[in-house]
Amino acid sequence: MINKRFLILALVLFVWLAFVTTAQEQQTLGTFRQDGCIELKQTCGNCTYVNITRVSAPDSSVLLSGQNIMTKSGTVYNRTFCSTSQLGEYIVDWQSDPNGITSAGNYNLFVTITGQKPTTAQGTIYLFLGMLSIFLFCLSLYGATKIKWKHSRDSSGHIIGLNDLKYVKLFLWFFTYLMLIFITFAFKHVSRIADWDVAGNWFNFIFWFLIVGLLPVCILTLVLGFISFMESKKISNLMRRGIKIR
Repeated sequence: MINKRFLILALVLFVWLAFVTTAQEQQTLGTFRQDGCIELKQTCGNCTYVNITRVSAPDSSVLLSGQNIMTKSGTVYNRTFCSTSQLGEYIVDWQSDPNGITSAGNYNLFVTITGQKPTTAQGTIYLFLGMLSIFLFCLSLYGATKIKWKHSRDSSGHIIGLNDLKYVKLFLWFFTYLMLIFITFAFKHVSRIADWDVAGNWFNFIFWFLIVGLLPVCILTLVLGFISFMESKKISNLMRRGIKIR
């Protein structure tokens, strides 16, 4: 039953990804790297001016407005734009006067981390990695919750055997944390490729939050493992001496 549900979920996500990544026909300037500067260019051989009137960010905020004059070089008009901290689609509105007649239009451009537009094939790979991470996360979480932490005891509550599986339990908890990082990493890329910016921003926030917590979690795991090892060693020595321990 679990395997069937897993396969159905994977199929639904794959179809969703293929649907939302279908590109709409629109004039575009291209794809650029995050936090870099972009040359907004416009070609017009019979214009006296070309102005940028508005630049909208992926979150619909206005980054530039008014009559922003572009520098002319021959028939090419240019303006440098550097407010590219957000990932996603930007809309650039322009105005010009070809043959003395006022004309206006717009085009889009995309900002990504690498400066390249991800493909559907890349999205499929990230989706597969995300689903695999979810599967491993569930297995690891199941094992971590099922394995007992305490030592074996008799009816009177005295320890009769050491539980070495608690180290496996500790490792599985740490591995579960790692899988959670991989899940958010994979699905933040899937969201970016699918142009689902809200989800992408949330996955990105959770990913970096988990990355920041990775070192403390690693240190905590090692400290707990060391304390548990020293405790087990002490109990083992006492048991060899015939001392009963609760």
